[in-house]
Amino acid sequence: MNSYVYVTCYNRFENLAHAPSGKPSKDGIHVFSMDREDGKLTWHSAENSCPNPAFVRFHPHHDMLYTCSESITDNDRLYSYEVGKDGKLELSERRDLGGKSACFLTIDKPRRHLLYVNYWDSTLGTVHLNENGRVGELKHLVRTEKNVVARHRGDHLENRQSESHAHCIVLDRSGRVAFVPDLGRDVVHQFVYNDNTGELVAAGRINASNVVGPHGPRYLDFHPTLNCAYLINELSCTISVFEINNEAISEGAGEFLHLRQTISTLPAEGSGGVKSTCGRISVHESGNFLFASNRGHDSLSVYRIQEPSGDLEFLHCTKTGGKTPRHFKFEPTGRWCYVANQDSNDVAVLKFDEQDGTLTWTSKYFVNSPNFIAITGERPHSQHYHWLPEPQTTVQPTKPHEEPVKI
Repeated sequence: MNSYVYVTCYNRFENLAHAPSGKPSKDGIHVFSMDREDGKLTWHSAENSCPNPAFVRFHPHHDMLYTCSESITDNDRLYSYEVGKDGKLELSERRDLGGKSACFLTIDKPRRHLLYVNYWDSTLGTVHLNENGRVGELKHLVRTEKNVVARHRGDHLENRQSESHAHCIVLDRSGRVAFVPDLGRDVVHQFVYNDNTGELVAAGRINASNVVGPHGPRYLDFHPTLNCAYLINELSCTISVFEINNEAISEGAGEFLHLRQTISTLPAEGSGGVKSTCGRISVHESGNFLFASNRGHDSLSVYRIQEPSGDLEFLHCTKTGGKTPRHFKFEPTGRWCYVANQDSNDVAVLKFDEQDGTLTWTSKYFVNSPNFIAITGERPHSQHYHWLPEPQTTVQPTKPHEEPVKI
């Protein structure tokens, strides 16, 4: 079976929450065929129906690809595509997501719903998926905090922590609790999730760190086997390592994550005086390493994961050969890493050696304003759901610290 790499790109800059410095892309999604022996890419096709596509999720059992537009001026939409045997995309449905600057998609354990986040107005929603992966209507929409008044981009860039900005939504391995890092509030919101109805009920929140910020929590990733989760903090360039409280998750009460370690994403000498922020975080396919991207320092940080605690040992930072590595993805064997260097208009390819944990830059491909990498056969986010047994206790939501607003 052929392997394909999908690179989503920004093709409009004026309606984004941030200010890219690369070149707008003519096409929203570029499709490359991938050679798994040497990691080389060959341009295959392009798709341009979605403006500013900024995230991709594959259906775990059907040839469906989902992406979302990104805009601070108009409600964003979910776009679903059928994926052909030749890797080409055919638009299937569009759905209004009821908010602005959509930035993350998740599919639940029984594959009944797709969950998403709108960053600009800090709303979360669920969309029904039918048995063949087709998209239904929006079912539930909530706001993480009551007083959210998104401002214009200039003010946001200076004062992004003046209000709530949910950045992703990740389900724990049981599929019962959704975690929502809030870049604007330095917290991670907890929601009890009903996979029958798609409803999210607030169940408190935890601090992103135990030291004074700003931190800007951005993404969260669970380890596939160890009892830990990793939170990347965009503004403080740190990673918070949490122990999972499975008993609390089963009961639906208390703090579901307990902080055990905070570690920098930059080398001991720092960023060399260059302003840097963090992008993506990801556990390697082997489960033995963790990676984080630094935008400004323009590198990938590599850590060895200690067993059984899940604590991190910093190994090194490797330059990505470009500017602003917004996103990266390993192909299924874990040997080749593809990095979206957004502001230098290229996708870099790095080779990873599991024996010593080194990354070696091999090549780059010209792509305007790449922001996300998706690869056929990649580890689905829902893989994590199958590692823990189903809790027997019915989850009952607790009273939240601040009740979210139903829209």
